[in-house]
Amino acid sequence: MHALLGELRSGAAPAVCGIDAEWVGARPVSLLQLAIPTRCVLLRLHRLSAMPPALLSLLADPHVIKIGVGVANDLRLLEGHYGLASA
Repeated sequence: MHALLGELRSGAAPAVCGIDAEWVGARPVSLLQLAIPTRCVLLRLHRLSAMPPALLSLLADPHVIKIGVGVANDLRLLEGHYGLASA
């Protein structure tokens, strides 16, 4: 997670991160997928005792462009289920 965030903030390329969330029915998001051209991170959110600070920083960073199919809904669910604010 730290490596992905470091690459996004290195300035070597535009800060763009692909985001996809997976869940079943009305249950909270269980899997969060984050991708940049050189890395992919899969986080099983339902198994974490606390959210990684790097994830909080990434989602809240207005300079990181978040892309994906239905990404607005995914970000809304992350905020509603886990309090993960995004910019």
